[in-house]
Amino acid sequence: MNCITNFLLVGGICFLSNCSPNHEEEEPRQEETQTAHINWESGFKIVSDLNDDNYHGYARMIQLKDGRLLLTYFDSGETINGGIIARYSTDQGKTWSDPEVIHHNTQHHEFNNPEIIELKDGTLMVLTNLRPTNPGGSYNYEIGLITKPAGGTWSTVSILYRADNQFHNGCWEPKLVELPDGNLEIYFANENNFRNNDDQEISKLYSLDKGLSWTGPVRFCYSAGARDGMPVSILINEIQPKVLTAIEDNSKGGRFTISILESPAVAGSVASVRLHGVVPDEMADKSIYCGAPYLAALPNGGLLLTGQTDYQRIKQNDPLHISVPFIAISEPNSYSKFRLLDANPFRISSQHEGLWNSVTVVGEKVYLLTSSQTEGGRFKVLLKTGLFKDAE
Repeated sequence: MNCITNFLLVGGICFLSNCSPNHEEEEPRQEETQTAHINWESGFKIVSDLNDDNYHGYARMIQLKDGRLLLTYFDSGETINGGIIARYSTDQGKTWSDPEVIHHNTQHHEFNNPEIIELKDGTLMVLTNLRPTNPGGSYNYEIGLITKPAGGTWSTVSILYRADNQFHNGCWEPKLVELPDGNLEIYFANENNFRNNDDQEISKLYSLDKGLSWTGPVRFCYSAGARDGMPVSILINEIQPKVLTAIEDNSKGGRFTISILESPAVAGSVASVRLHGVVPDEMADKSIYCGAPYLAALPNGGLLLTGQTDYQRIKQNDPLHISVPFIAISEPNSYSKFRLLDANPFRISSQHEGLWNSVTVVGEKVYLLTSSQTEGGRFKVLLKTGLFKDAE
């Protein structure tokens, strides 16, 4: 590959002005269009710590009330060298603070799948999926919560739900939503209720007292013989608020697609509508894998959808090892179908993958995160930024 890569290290961040050995040379084309789109900046940044050989992934980002960006991700390092990591940016993601450990991994658990939210009162909450380092042993798969009041420090972890100790009976990927009345909901994938088959449901916990106590779990959605998984929920429509939950869904056969479930913005409510297969038409064939969804609201009332897909990749039995992020957009106030913007915005090469992605919108600025191989094959968190442009 004929590629010149310029590296600049600032505070443990690697800025790539063109490409890396594991990414294709060609940048996404910026085409003139009258439809809503994203104008991507060239290249991307490696925003997780380059000073270790650990796996970094499942990155999430929010804007805090004070204007800073907060990035969280999972670091696979043992005990003191790994866990849930936070970094802050005061310049819209150009530079980032040194890594801060929110909670270390322990001898018995990895603190995986971190999800971050700032409540209306300024409290920060991080959900995490505690995964036993020795599955089948003395420790279980669990959903945990770590909090930080405004001006305070991070708490120890509180266990909200405990599944089995076996990998195939675990719980996974929690996501928290604050409702307009201040009540809280946690959505997560749950195999614990299906110990005699391979089914999986989306379960929900809810709190009526700002997280001091929790009720549930209740069954949010379930398709017999299928594996509803990896929920990500957002609140939309300030006049008549509702919760949209994107899941990976194989209930109609074939590989996973992405569906969206509607539910009232009422603590403990269950899914009332399932919009099956909202992925772009190009990805609708049952032979194409689309999973691990993430949603973000746009200023025009539309939504951005990302996830991981083997669309236009060389097919393998296990699609994860070839999947890459995609980015798609819905029309304003509509989410039954998305239009493809880019099937591989990071231009990840055919020999590598980009997984466990997320997207954040701040004003018109779009932040897309993935975990992919960098120098030496190490998985690090990559950030690509762009500007949303509405239809003319």
